[in-house]
Amino acid sequence: MFVAQKVLSASDVRQNQNRLLMAKSIINTAFLENFVTDNEKKRLMNHEDLQVSLVDNKMHEYHTLNFRQWEMTKSSTYLLKTVWFTVVTDNKSEEAVLEMDKDDNKKKCKEVAVAVMKEDDKLKSDVLVQVWCSRKEGRLCFLPKNLSCLH
Repeated sequence: MFVAQKVLSASDVRQNQNRLLMAKSIINTAFLENFVTDNEKKRLMNHEDLQVSLVDNKMHEYHTLNFRQWEMTKSSTYLLKTVWFTVVTDNKSEEAVLEMDKDDNKKKCKEVAVAVMKEDDKLKSDVLVQVWCSRKEGRLCFLPKNLSCLH
């Protein structure tokens, strides 16, 4: 089932954040209403982690991800977390590295992108991805698809 489509942001591929953030506004309502079970909905509403799996573009399977609802200041989001950065790294990613300006008391950060490996199949910032979901042994299994490698 289709879950969401988004352009990956720098924070989506940053090691220290280690999560894929999906705004509630981009989540397919049919996924939440018809595919997620009542028990899973209740746990998400209580901000509990759901243990999920993920299969990447290379058909590698990851079993230790968590899916959860997260309340931000003005909106609600969903995120895949725990080993997300491993998925990014395994898919020949680009990592956003932060440098801290130590001379400034405001602790401003600037981003320095480090490009790595093959361009056409990596998960990196500014790449359009679709997230799909199926069930495997009763458990949600997410399938992020990099649309840039389909042309």
